Amino acid sequence: KLVKGLVLVDSSHEEQLNRFTALSPELGKQFATQGGMSTYDDMYRLYGQLRAGATLNWHVDIPMIVIEHKRPTSPEANSSSAQSGGLPPVDPAWHEMQADLAHRSTCAQLWEAPKEGHDIPAEQPDLVVKAVSIVLSEIRNGCRASDDADK
Repeated sequence: KLVKGLVLVDSSHEEQLNRFTALSPELGKQFATQGGMSTYDDMYRLYGQLRAGATLNWHVDIPMIVIEHKRPTSPEANSSSAQSGGLPPVDPAWHEMQADLAHRSTCAQLWEAPKEGHDIPAEQPDLVVKAVSIVLSEIRNGCRASDDADK
């Protein structure tokens, strides 16, 4: 077995383009064409996104921690996190995708970072280091698979 453990940090999800497009076609288009990409095909090809209607349900039996950015705590904060132009907020869908990733291992934990922001490795490096340390420990000693871990 090549992969013994995983730490996913506010990770992309193979269905995110489809899920964002379901929220709003305009949001999907904006997401698909960011970073110089000009078409949905670019997004599918470059980022490993699944075509509409496709799903991928991989599962592993390894220690895994998924860290997601802190979600807004109020409806006002959530709506202010929406993309410009009156597009719907993506945080609820993003959380669902992070939870889906965490459920793909029999030994997984879903952590919410204490601060908002997607750049968790740069802004909250201690959290990432702790997650890596725990996964390494679980590789050696067995996993505890609990969302209630002291972070």
